[in-house]
Amino acid sequence: MRNLIQFFHSILKINFTIIRVLMFGIAFFFASSIALTAQSNFTLSGYVKDASTGEYLPGANVFIKELLKGTSTNSYGFYSITLPKGNYTLG
Repeated sequence: MRNLIQFFHSILKINFTIIRVLMFGIAFFFASSIALTAQSNFTLSGYVKDASTGEYLPGANVFIKELLKGTSTNSYGFYSITLPKGNYTLG
């Protein structure tokens, strides 16, 4: 009877170890997929200047045609916009 109890105890111990390893693997998979998804966006930023004078243009609009998304420059002519990875046309 003692051998039977030891046998079942060793099986349960192995199964709990397998479950822990599987749970760690699943958690690692979800954590890595979230990290990869987070890297798919980037920030486009810069200054808008007048072509003839070279002066910065505060309040100028920067528009991404493909996304119908835009922003305006601040009082220094600086803009910043976060976009998904891709090729875009500024307008």
